[in-house]
Amino acid sequence: VSVGAGKQNVILKRTGKDYVASAGSGLVVNVSAGAAFANYKLIAVPSATALPFTAPVTSTRVDLIQANAVKGIVEVKLGTEGGAAPTVDTDCIALWEVTTTVGQTTRISGDLEDVRTY
Repeated sequence: VSVGAGKQNVILKRTGKDYVASAGSGLVVNVSAGAAFANYKLIAVPSATALPFTAPVTSTRVDLIQANAVKGIVEVKLGTEGGAAPTVDTDCIALWEVTTTVGQTTRISGDLEDVRTY
């Protein structure tokens, strides 16, 4: 059986709603439940996850939301202020890049970039 056309990292697009991100209250990002393979390991997160962010101090920061197949969770990998988004960790799959500016207090949908692989 081949899943994801033999890709090592792939989101299972069962409903088109796997790991969908949306702006929450303040700087929170809400990520819906989902399933994926990360480094050929199955990860299934059965419920939505609310991920809090803090505003950077000196320069815009791009963080990465990733699904971790070892821990079985959706998590944030912090970027460096003024730098590019961090790379995805081993046994994880990249889901969303989140841009936060200095002094920002409210999350908007334009802060979220979809980097999921199907």
